[in-house]
Amino acid sequence: MQEGFRIIEANNKHQAFDWGLVLASQNIDAIIDRLPDTGKYAIIVSEFDYPRAIKQIELYQKENPATHPVYQIEIAKSLFDGRCLIWALVLILIYVINSEFGIDLRGAGIMHKNAVLLGEWWRVFSAVSLHSDLSHLINNITTGIILLGIAMVYYGAGVCILLSYFAGVFGNLVGLSLRANDYYGLGSSGMVMGALGLLIAAGWFTEESKKPLNIKRITIGVFLFIWIGTNPNSDVVAHLVGFIFGIIIGIPAIKILRKPVLFSVTNTISFLIVVILFTYTWWRALR
Repeated sequence: MQEGFRIIEANNKHQAFDWGLVLASQNIDAIIDRLPDTGKYAIIVSEFDYPRAIKQIELYQKENPATHPVYQIEIAKSLFDGRCLIWALVLILIYVINSEFGIDLRGAGIMHKNAVLLGEWWRVFSAVSLHSDLSHLINNITTGIILLGIAMVYYGAGVCILLSYFAGVFGNLVGLSLRANDYYGLGSSGMVMGALGLLIAAGWFTEESKKPLNIKRITIGVFLFIWIGTNPNSDVVAHLVGFIFGIIIGIPAIKILRKPVLFSVTNTISFLIVVILFTYTWWRALR
């Protein structure tokens, strides 16, 4: 950078353009640019204007506290988070181990009401990662990759997978309470519907959201649920509960993640919780 100029780094493109407008309104010459070494957006002003520019930006920030959610999109620079493929690979691995290696994971982990009532509580968790056949598996992972991959952009991979996992578990619990004692259940579709609910909650709180747009998002989400979640041959109760759970839990989650300091920490903790729960419940199922 040439002498006589100073750099003021912004958190994102949106903020840089806001600051640029503030400085322009005060007749302060400024250039908005992206730094080649870090990729961050910045305001470039002259050395002479720098003190006044800083003062105006501080005044603007004080009068307009940050409301822009710190979504994973700022980190991933994408509309899709490929880490959802790890989830899909885990489900495929479990299916292959059960069907090709003679290890009865399905019998050990399927949700059976009588077994759960007799103390095998871990089945409501392990059943989320099991599938009855190849068609069941393919349907869930293809839909899940899309919904989880987009939801991870807003919540981060750790929070998204944890909340979706809980949505599937909660759907199993409610379904369990409404069925006869010989009821069996398995599949990750409740988890996938939870991700759809998370997307509706995230859309409601994005910065550009307006009331009519929010209503459209909810309507689209409901129609998507009807389309992919109400197959009469599937567990519609678990789907519906997972979907509603995703919306309800997504609202406080997205508010928490609007605070930058909590985003990374919350996602790291959430990921560790998922790993611990998944490992422990399957260990209980197989021991």
